[in-house]
Amino acid sequence: MSKQDREGGFWPSLYDKLRGGDDDVGDWFTPVACASATDDCYSVCVELPGVTEADFTVTVEDESLVLEGDKQPEPCEDSTLLFFNERRHGHFVRSFKLPPDADLVNYSSTLENGVLRLIIPRRSSPKPSPEPAIRATA
Repeated sequence: MSKQDREGGFWPSLYDKLRGGDDDVGDWFTPVACASATDDCYSVCVELPGVTEADFTVTVEDESLVLEGDKQPEPCEDSTLLFFNERRHGHFVRSFKLPPDADLVNYSSTLENGVLRLIIPRRSSPKPSPEPAIRATA
């Protein structure tokens, strides 16, 4: 069945993409992530299988870390008959807004075994100065 023969016309619907009925669904790649915090730092881990350090950038915009890059498809030889491909690829952008005490200037990152780990130190908040005692005089 060609794309033009599909019910609903030539243009694919969002429903087609979500249920996997579109040939271009493999172009959708959104890395999954998790975030956590300790008393000293914030940690954001992003799964980037098949991505190298040259394939993405991490920048700071406002109070967010922005991860942007491209995951390339695995090359196939012209003589290879591909039956199916469930691997995702394409351009991706993820943005992680962090709390005000995150030190976005001094973050560090490592990419190991397809997992990007971003460590963002927490700035120590200044201790509030004690309020002066008010004494009533009679």
